Amino acid sequence: MPYGPARQGGRWTGPQSALPVLREEIDRMSKMLDEFFGNMEMAPMPIWGPPIDVSEVDDKVIVKAELPGIDPGQLDISAVEDMLTLKGEKKEEKNEKEHYYSSERRYGEFSRSVRLPSRIDKDSIEARFHNGVLMIEMKKMPEARKKIEVKVL
Repeated sequence: MPYGPARQGGRWTGPQSALPVLREEIDRMSKMLDEFFGNMEMAPMPIWGPPIDVSEVDDKVIVKAELPGIDPGQLDISAVEDMLTLKGEKKEEKNEKEHYYSSERRYGEFSRSVRLPSRIDKDSIEARFHNGVLMIEMKKMPEARKKIEVKVL
């Protein structure tokens, strides 16, 4: 069986024959999405953001973020209700004499917000930075730790 397009009855068959149909379907889908979402302004996606882990241990919530190459003194950490937000910037190191063949590292400002699994005591927040990892420990609010006793009838 030959590979590629073949001519049958004056029509081309093969992958190229599907292109006009595919283009029509893409246009139709695009129109449907425009009708559904309207002319909403979409917020720009951040260029990069640090990977974050959120965990619980006994009476604490722990957040770890990988932030290699970032000055910890330039980090802005805030907690509002059950949201923790990290903001900062990773500055690009430029050397005019270097010619890059590949550049995969990310630079620029970032903002990451994560929903915390429990309400926390904002006065108990402690942040430590070691080997490019930011670790934030927060104590849970007492009512978030309340154990409910089940009565046996």
